[in-house]
Amino acid sequence: QPEEQKYNTEMAKRGKEMHHRLCDKCHGEGGSAVNDDNGILAGQWSQYVRHQMEEFDTGRRGIGKKMKKKFGTLSTKDMEDLVQYYASQQQRDKK
Repeated sequence: QPEEQKYNTEMAKRGKEMHHRLCDKCHGEGGSAVNDDNGILAGQWSQYVRHQMEEFDTGRRGIGKKMKKKFGTLSTKDMEDLVQYYASQQQRDKK
């Protein structure tokens, strides 16, 4: 379930464009679809997504060949834009 959290609107906008260009094939529907072993990114806590990206970036967490090729093109700023995009996808209708 997506979590309400603060995010930077401009960074999220850049992250959305980047997601659609680089990530959507495996992390479909803006990161909210579950495909194979790909987890849901949309609405995840930003600290969690940021930590996982740092783990991929430093090699402390394994990364698949397809993702490694695309992930390797990301700068630290690009990663943070993606973090902000995933954080921006929140549950808005509370019952």
